[in-house]
Amino acid sequence: MPQQLPILRETNRIIREFAGETPELATTWTFICECGCFGLVDLTLEEFDAAPHVLAPGHTVPAALLQGNPGADTAGPTRR
Repeated sequence: MPQQLPILRETNRIIREFAGETPELATTWTFICECGCFGLVDLTLEEFDAAPHVLAPGHTVPAALLQGNPGADTAGPTRR
């Protein structure tokens, strides 16, 4: 599953890029949980931009996602 994690982050980045072309920042968009569960997470663009990872409630960032970021908190902050 660790090989899938960069794909999930890239997919969320592409969704964010596409969503940014709309005038409504309050619109909710569906992103993919970056823990690897493939759960769907609804966020506004403001919520997406406010946190480093898209995670469903109670999910944590896998260690593989944090490589190259020593000392990062695996439980948050998160995009809900």
